[in-house]
Order: sequence, then structure tokens, then C-alpha cells
Amino acid sequence: MQTANDNITAITSTEFDSALKPENDELDSASKAEKDVEAEKCLSIITLLSEDEKEKAARTSYKYLVASTSATSKDGDNSEKPPPPSTEERDKYAMAMARRHLRAENGNEKKALQKMRNTIEYRDKMKIDVIRQCFTKNESDFTPPPEEEEEYQYHIDNLAPNLLEGKLFVRGYSKDDRALYITRTYLFEAFSN
Repeated sequence: MQTANDNITAITSTEFDSALKPENDELDSASKAEKDVEAEKCLSIITLLSEDEKEKAARTSYKYLVASTSATSKDGDNSEKPPPPSTEERDKYAMAMARRHLRAENGNEKKALQKMRNTIEYRDKMKIDVIRQCFTKNESDFTPPPEEEEEYQYHIDNLAPNLLEGKLFVRGYSKDDRALYITRTYLFEAFSN
């Protein structure tokens, strides 16, 4: 019987194997061994996270954020919504965040875990996910949870005047379907001399 950790290892091995392709077999085996060590370290990092921390870590991926928030529908909305992402998908995206922090800390698991938790705390405090959802293409794509609805509206209300004055603007969408948010800092008094 496979456990959730077995699924994570399988996912990460596939991801790591497809990253860089060395030219000869000697480099290939050394590279694979390094990737396996990195995957094991990332796995040990996310096993130390709570379920809530794993969810928040996965939400650093815009793709996962959209998938997890679009699975909830508005009241009275009879359109069929996709199922929420599985725990394996969540763990895959949490592993990606762990990998970024592990690489930034040169393989130090303890530092990477602490930085990861600090990042999750900061994103929570600053309501990054709420801000990221202010510019969804369709309002039906996202419904903020009732406890965040007021915060969501606050951000929209405060961004709107700056958008109207041209200090900030959203200019299309990236290839990954993310809103491109541009700030003209020279139009803000705080940035002028």
C-alpha cells in the first residue's frame, strides 16, 4: 500500500529527473544522486509542516491558488466547478516551495524550514493571497471566504483610485494567466524627491 509520502517521492523524482540533462552517464548518475538527496531533504521539510502550513505553502503557486479557490462556488451558482486539488497535488506544490528555500539556504534543511515558515507567516499577515485574487479575469473564478470578504473589498477599494489615476495599472495577463500589475512609482509622493 502506498502512503502519501510515497506519492510525494514519486512526484519529486519525476520533476527532478526532467530538470537538467547532463551530457554523459557519469554526470547523469552524480546529478541524479544530488537530485535524490535534494528531494529527500525537501520531503523531510514538508513532513515537519502542519496541514495548514502545507496548504499555504502550496498556495505560493498561482496555479494551485486558482485551482483551490475556484473549486468553491458562489451561492446560487449552479455551474459545475472542478474538484479541489488532491493532497498529492498540494504536497507537490509545497515541495516546490521547500525546494526554493532549500536551494536558497545551500542545502541547510533547518534554515530552509525556518525561512519557509517565516514566509508563510508573512504571506498570511500581508494577505498576499487576497491581493493576488483582486484581479481575476472573471468574478465567478473566485469567491473570497466570508472571513476575508471585507479584506478583499478593502484592497479593491484602495487599489481602484490608484488604478484610475494611472499610478498603478493591470496590463493584460501573462502566459500563466496571471494579471500583470504595473506600478509607476514616480507618480507617488512618497517616491518623489
